[in-house]
Amino acid sequence: MRRLLPIVSTLICVCRTSTATAGGADLIAKGIYLSKTSIENTTIIPAVLGIRFGVTFRVNASAGASFPRSTVTTVIWRFPAAGLSDPGTKLTSHVDTHEVRCTRESRCSTAWTFDHPWELVPGVWELEILVDGRTVIKQSFTVVEP
Repeated sequence: MRRLLPIVSTLICVCRTSTATAGGADLIAKGIYLSKTSIENTTIIPAVLGIRFGVTFRVNASAGASFPRSTVTTVIWRFPAAGLSDPGTKLTSHVDTHEVRCTRESRCSTAWTFDHPWELVPGVWELEILVDGRTVIKQSFTVVEP
């Protein structure tokens, strides 16, 4: 007669997840900026001159890591398929990329303001925020005719 012995095995995983506490970011607010500190929570944006919309977020530091207090954050705006056509330069843009310096563990904001009539392009506008070359926030806004 054979005797079966229980087998005990242990699986140890030294994994790092991509969470807000692992050097990511938290989305604090999204929508239309009514003032520097007040945001109407919405993803539907009227195509009206002077409207300012975007996100406020917090860049987190990894627990125990020695990150610099401030970090350069890459902001990418992707416009609807038609793009934004500047009549002055005769150029059409489909993407706008710029950098913002954010202090870790503090609020940081990025927004688009409709300053020119040619920017009032209806459709889906996408905002992507990268920290240390990694996408940490993606947010879409639907711009509609008023």
